Amino acid sequence: MTNSTVASAVPRVVVTPQELAERVADVGTSTIVGVTTVTEVKMLKKHRDTKEPCPYGRISKRTVMTVMFGTDYENGVNNRRVKEQPQTATHFDAAPHQWAEHVDGQPAIVLNKAGDQSYANCRVLSVQSIEYLMDGEPIDKDTLDLDGYGPAKGQEGARQNVDNPVVWRNVKLAPACSFETIRANGVELVVARA
Repeated sequence: MTNSTVASAVPRVVVTPQELAERVADVGTSTIVGVTTVTEVKMLKKHRDTKEPCPYGRISKRTVMTVMFGTDYENGVNNRRVKEQPQTATHFDAAPHQWAEHVDGQPAIVLNKAGDQSYANCRVLSVQSIEYLMDGEPIDKDTLDLDGYGPAKGQEGARQNVDNPVVWRNVKLAPACSFETIRANGVELVVARA
C-alpha cells in the first residue's frame, strides 16, 4: 500500500523543498518521523554481462519508512556495538563524507561540496513498503533485471562490524527534493512539486 492510497487522518500542509529544509534544519534532537521518498534508481546504460542497451525508461523507487532525524551516525554505531558486544566493543570512527559537509549546529543536514544541494541525514528504523516506478508509473519489480542493469550493491554497514547494522540515508532535501511526505507531530507535510 503506497502513501497515495492511504486516507490521511491528520492535517496536510503543502511545503516547498526550501520550507521543508528549514523545518528539518530546526531539528536539534533525535526526532522519529514517518517519511515517503521517491528516489532515482541509477541504472547502467548497458547490461553488466551481455552489454545489451538498457531497455527501461526512468526507474525510481517510492519508499515508505520510519526514520530518525537529528541523530549521530557514529554514536548510533557505537551504541549498537556495545549492545551486541558488551565485553569486546571497540570504538567506531565514522569517515567524513567525501562529497558533503555537515552544517554546524544542524545535525539533520549535510550540504554538498558545491553548496547548492542539501540532504537530510536519516537513520532508517523500519521500512513499511517499497514500490518501483518506471517513468512515474508503478511496475512489478520482478519484471526488472536489476542484477544486470541495476547498481552494484555493497553490503549495508560493512565497516560497522555488527550483526544488525545501523542503516543510514542521506536524502535530497533542497532545491531538488526526494521527500514526498513527512509525517510528525500530528501533521503531514506534503512537498510541492514544480
